[in-house]
Amino acid sequence: MIEPITEPQESPQESSQQSSQQATQQGTQARKNYETAIAELEHILTQLEDNQLPLEEAIKQFEAGVSLVKHCQHILTQTEQKIQGLMQNDNDALGGNENND
Repeated sequence: MIEPITEPQESPQESSQQSSQQATQQGTQARKNYETAIAELEHILTQLEDNQLPLEEAIKQFEAGVSLVKHCQHILTQTEQKIQGLMQNDNDALGGNENND
């Protein structure tokens, strides 16, 4: 009988190490500015387009790229909200009221 190929089981220590690394990576990413994140994303894209990475590394890079895209989207959303708030405050300060009846 042929036994199915299974992935090696991780020890609890290896699993907690990976969780710790992921948390550290996410924490580091939270501090990255938009320009740095975009530059890293471009680098990852170039690597993936070259098709020179082994499959496992390509998957890791793809996951990192997805995370960077989410990070950039978050930064852009926060920036847009800040700009809208500033514009509203400026409009209010100038006495502009669009609800004139």
